[in-house]
Amino acid sequence: MIENRKYVMIRTKEVVLPFGCSKVPQVFDEEDELLLIQAVKENKEIAFVKNDLDGLAEFGCLAKVSSYDYDHSFAKGVHTEFGGINQDLQSSGHAMIPMYKKSDLLECIRNKQLENQQFSDISEVEFLLLDRISVTATLDEIIINVQKDTEEKYNKNNLGKLSNIIFENIFEPLSFDCIHSLSFYALTRLMKGCSAKNDQFKKTFLKSNSENLRVKSIISLYEKGLLR
Repeated sequence: MIENRKYVMIRTKEVVLPFGCSKVPQVFDEEDELLLIQAVKENKEIAFVKNDLDGLAEFGCLAKVSSYDYDHSFAKGVHTEFGGINQDLQSSGHAMIPMYKKSDLLECIRNKQLENQQFSDISEVEFLLLDRISVTATLDEIIINVQKDTEEKYNKNNLGKLSNIIFENIFEPLSFDCIHSLSFYALTRLMKGCSAKNDQFKKTFLKSNSENLRVKSIISLYEKGLLR
């Protein structure tokens, strides 16, 4: 682990993508796990960055501790507030992925005091995966830069196609996600395993701040059979 001014950096074995809630990703080694536990206890903001053979990958994401207990988690709060709306839509025959504007969700998260409970095992910790970041290294230090996404208007036809791909291929409960990173959500779950090719796909997505382009790319890759 490397401290970088206001962030604590943890090396992981795979590319960790924003945005939403997540359990602890697979860290690089035992040393990183011990230091991660300490960072969690101190409620620090954490940068998860994949460790490549040649060092740190170019991209990662920032994470903030949400809770050690789902009953006190931000995710449960969102599910409680919006779950009824989703149930009403589904009972009326309408499928819906819970989606929220990233800017609104970030503002809510950063203004909320999260009630962290003591944990007995690191696997109990839940993180909020926030902004995507790029990492640059010099001889003296490693610098983390937050990559700002842009809010866009969406092509409803393409969004509908992506939603159909998700509903037809992802057989697991949908966790809350924001509309701006729906493509990250889909890509991570449609790709099987953690091959170098899959990681490269994810990094390519992280380089783009156009959600419309990401959505079009997933539809195209899926229709060509490259995600199956």
